[in-house]
Amino acid sequence: MWERLRASRFVRDSALLQVSQAAIAGSQLLSTVLVAYLLGEFLQGEFFTALALYGFGFMLLATGVVQATVSQVSVAISKQQAEKAASWLAFLVKSYFLVGLVTVIGGYWLFPWLAVTIMDDPKIGPEVGRLAWWLAFTPFLELPRVVAVATFQGARRMGDLALLEMGSEFSRLVLVAGGAWLSGSATGPVLGTLGASLCGSVLGVYLYRRMSHGVGHKLPGPTQILARVRDVPLGAGLRLGFRIGALRSVDALTLNILPPLVIQFVAKLSGQGDGSAWVTYFRIAQRFLQVPIMALGAFSRTALPALGGIAGRRDADGFRRAFLRVTLTAGSLMALAVVATYVVLPLVASWIYRDERASYVEPIVQLGGILALAYGISGFSVAFDSFYIYTQRLRVAVIITVLGSVVSMPSMFALAYHFPRTGAAWGIVVCYGWVLVHLAYIAFFFRGKKHLVSIGGPPPSATAAAPATVAR
Repeated sequence: MWERLRASRFVRDSALLQVSQAAIAGSQLLSTVLVAYLLGEFLQGEFFTALALYGFGFMLLATGVVQATVSQVSVAISKQQAEKAASWLAFLVKSYFLVGLVTVIGGYWLFPWLAVTIMDDPKIGPEVGRLAWWLAFTPFLELPRVVAVATFQGARRMGDLALLEMGSEFSRLVLVAGGAWLSGSATGPVLGTLGASLCGSVLGVYLYRRMSHGVGHKLPGPTQILARVRDVPLGAGLRLGFRIGALRSVDALTLNILPPLVIQFVAKLSGQGDGSAWVTYFRIAQRFLQVPIMALGAFSRTALPALGGIAGRRDADGFRRAFLRVTLTAGSLMALAVVATYVVLPLVASWIYRDERASYVEPIVQLGGILALAYGISGFSVAFDSFYIYTQRLRVAVIITVLGSVVSMPSMFALAYHFPRTGAAWGIVVCYGWVLVHLAYIAFFFRGKKHLVSIGGPPPSATAAAPATVAR
């Protein structure tokens, strides 16, 4: 058994990414702790709110193009179709650039207005909105890194992927903490975030060029990709991206972006005036729980190209077995890891936040307990993307996800209104509860043997053709 596990490429890739993701989660937690000591809870809350405002605007436009590209690049590489892979990466460059352009133009007016609308202090709101608009330039700075990440993930080059992501995160740690120390305001961490995006792209370009020039790697080089950017159409990729985006964009909005904005707005409605502080407590509790949760990303990102290769071979039963094995293993491990993290959370928080920061401990532990209920079941969703893409059931995924957002988003606001300090965390519990609906549908799908047709039958239409370039 152990020999088989060691020989499994999926296990090796997952283990490598889990180590790197654990290091990244630790770095994010350390960054949050350092900024808390340098800025205090209210200024740190303004920084987190600016990040959430930018994320809100970006996710409204980001339509799953990265996930769509990874899914198609993995299939193209498994079939040694380098030209098709180059076309999909060119599509990613073009679409991501356009999303960044719209975010910058629209965010100039949108972000300050949103900040003033949700925040209690009319003087702080415009400043936070301005910082969010600065962050809108992130897509331009991180575009080379995003292309490298999509290629490494699609080609299952997890060593390069781990190196790129760890390098990007450690530069963010240094620059964000350094910016907070130098500026003494939320401006420094925002500038540090932008600088880290640029550093990640420099590293991404270096690693990509090294990979594309390697012996035996039939992967497109930067010149091949850029030559297709002008003429590659967006329609084929955006159709797939919109459907995949409904899975992850809505999740990102509900789980990571909306809670800080809801906390600020409800604090304004209730007149408590401590919205920024509770945004900080919420984010810190999330950072603690994300130390084990980051392993979820390792399973999910490994599952997408791995299951894509199985689907490309038309192995329907193999796909079902691999999906169930990944889901049950990841879900069980993540539940145990979340429980263990919450058990030690009071001790660790008391050790980190002592003396003048002792007031952090009680709200962090309180919010951490609620979030642990949600994150305990999150591991069972690791392969949802892969299932819906390769079984041609993205329309069903959109329906289930939209219904979930219709339930969870109003629930989050209602819970936050009645429980201003903890309601957003309870809203995340409601959101993650929707994982059970996805699992019920997937169980019904496999029980009915529909996977034998969608995967084992004719070439699936869900695997979109590469966006063909126009002949010059």
